[in-house]
Amino acid sequence: FVATREHARKKGLVRARFDLHHRWAADQGALVFLITGIPYLYRRLGYGYGFAYAPQHRLLAAPKAPDGWTVEPATAADLPEIERLQVQSLDRFDVALCWPETGWSWLLEGAPTWEELVMVARQGDTVGGFARVQLRPEENYAVAEGAADAIAPAQALLSETAARTTDVRLFLLERVGDPWGTVVRAASGRFIVHPIRLATHTAILAHRDIDFCAEFSLGAASVVD
Repeated sequence: FVATREHARKKGLVRARFDLHHRWAADQGALVFLITGIPYLYRRLGYGYGFAYAPQHRLLAAPKAPDGWTVEPATAADLPEIERLQVQSLDRFDVALCWPETGWSWLLEGAPTWEELVMVARQGDTVGGFARVQLRPEENYAVAEGAADAIAPAQALLSETAARTTDVRLFLLERVGDPWGTVVRAASGRFIVHPIRLATHTAILAHRDIDFCAEFSLGAASVVD
């Protein structure tokens, strides 16, 4: 996240910061650079639209929780299964942005600067899915995304997510081709597509010398013209 104090605005500081990121990227041999952010703003820095972002839905009716599945906050012991589910759900795409292990560990430890919740669906000792819920009560909304091995754990996760976010508007990020995406589409109405911005010549926020993933990065994209 980037912010500028009022007295220092309109002095080229954002462009200077991006120039630094671009040099770091070039030093690392990066060929393509991605950024998500405010529409049109980054065109001035050489970016153009290149990918369709994961569809975002509004929940209309939560599914009934299926028998045999329990949903509870994830712990550090669940990290291998969360990473497995994440990789499994992204393998079908040309380009995917994912949270690194350090990012998941930060979330599971409580993410002290964000209001976050990561949950897993269990059947006995088996983890069948996970959901990450970003809570923004001061702005009256929450955003949820997830992945699952089958429909039942995805339904259990969405049911629990809805129960925990009754006092805010709930938005759902679809994961195309994953059971989570199937359940989201069945429980929601129209969706809004937010594009990922692709740099046409220079740029960087996701460079190789840091473990970086965009905030809404668990979705993925296929290349579009």
